[in-house]
Amino acid sequence: MGKTKIHYFTHLEIDKKKWDECIHQSSQGLVYALSFYLDIVSPNWDAVIEENEQAYTAVMPLPKKRKYGITFLQQPLFCQQLGIFSVENEVSNAKLEIFMALIVQKYKLASHYHFHTNVRLSQTPNMEITYLHTHHLNLSCSYTAIYKNYSADRKLNLKLAIRANLQIVESADIEPLIQMFEKDIAHKISGGVAANAYDMLKKLYKALHKKGLCKLFYTKNQKGQIGAGGLFVFYQHQIIYLFNAAYHTHRKENGRTLLIDHLLKKYAQSSYTFDFESPEIVQISQFYKSFGAEAIPYPKVSYNHLPDWINNLWKVKKKIYETIFPK
Repeated sequence: MGKTKIHYFTHLEIDKKKWDECIHQSSQGLVYALSFYLDIVSPNWDAVIEENEQAYTAVMPLPKKRKYGITFLQQPLFCQQLGIFSVENEVSNAKLEIFMALIVQKYKLASHYHFHTNVRLSQTPNMEITYLHTHHLNLSCSYTAIYKNYSADRKLNLKLAIRANLQIVESADIEPLIQMFEKDIAHKISGGVAANAYDMLKKLYKALHKKGLCKLFYTKNQKGQIGAGGLFVFYQHQIIYLFNAAYHTHRKENGRTLLIDHLLKKYAQSSYTFDFESPEIVQISQFYKSFGAEAIPYPKVSYNHLPDWINNLWKVKKKIYETIFPK
């Protein structure tokens, strides 16, 4: 591999071709870490990179934000996991420490940064490490074996969806999915939906669709009405359930159950792992578990090394903002 060196790279210093080649070769590779994806969810992202004379051998994307004059790390929307991606099967603790030291040196604040499921982090006194969970389902076995692990309720709801004669249609139009979400789900989101979220999703879908990395499905009832939809992303050996929605009035049709079952059946006996991309919401986690999925942990890193006077000033500014612009 030759002698390598690890440096902090600003966005303009990153060679996107070398970057993507590293992600493609990495056993930890995720679609979230590809340069085009990062450009959409976190424009001007920076990175810590290990390189030799020919290539990047390990990379860590750094999505940054700026608020009240402070630049800090924050996990972007539509990007559940990042971390270090290496052409080696595992990242050594020594290498991880070098990467983290460069990050802490550059950023005094990380509101939250998520590593991928392939890494475990040790607790340190200068940062908080907690574990979130997604849900994975290995699709290497037959559909019969997959279906056998559905819960009794999931099997019943699937039968109801089939009995309703729902039609599954593939589409290239993301608008109905967004409209469903805006109407019946957005108001349930704690803190509301970010102002740029829908535009970001449209850009992501356009780019993913153009590269042949996603499939968008809807269910239609016998009246031709769309009741549910799901956006599924395909990269390496993973299918990610990136975004979904359903109308409340069509809930009893069990469209989302039918869509997920359709994908699990279609890609059974393949090398894919189905990632439900679970949020930390018990009701949703239970829904994904009902397909026989396993909870998989991934680390979230947070720290605040800002001086006390800056933290106090930030709290004052935040309070003033919330007074002027109440939720």
